[in-house]
Amino acid sequence: GAGAMAEEHQTLPPEVAKELAQYDLSSRMMPFLDAHLVITLLNFVGESGIYKPEDVSRGMLKVLSQTYMIDFAIDTYAALGDEPPAELLDRRGEIVKDIETTRNKVWKLLQILEDNDKVKKIPGFKSIEELCADFEIEPEVINDLARYAKMQYECGNYQMTREILKHYREMPQAGEGM
Repeated sequence: GAGAMAEEHQTLPPEVAKELAQYDLSSRMMPFLDAHLVITLLNFVGESGIYKPEDVSRGMLKVLSQTYMIDFAIDTYAALGDEPPAELLDRRGEIVKDIETTRNKVWKLLQILEDNDKVKKIPGFKSIEELCADFEIEPEVINDLARYAKMQYECGNYQMTREILKHYREMPQAGEGM
């Protein structure tokens, strides 16, 4: 996790860190960025040695609380030698259940998207209704697919999100439900 990664880097001498910190704009940019971009930025800042690894890890925990990256947060608590709060573990259970429920709703469509011959047909459909009739799925599954992609993004599964959304965008009228 982030905490373990931050621990591997040396902290700069205080006078050097203070000098470099005055040029660091990350704290001014972070409020305007998506939490997932902030995580990447914090990893970079942590590796720079300008800030204490523990401070970077604590900042990381605040950002992770805005995502579904609960396992990453648990690992970060562990790297700090802290126990994760009970609410975090409860939230993890709720998130896993929600993802499983949504995955079950879109499972048939996910299987279809693994079949190249069926995927090639998608751009040819004139409407969502035609696509759903051909693939024998309910129209709400299309919106559930977008929701599932968002959940995967929140978990930090960016490659899976990209693949799902690539197919979603090929669908007729895709995007109206997002």
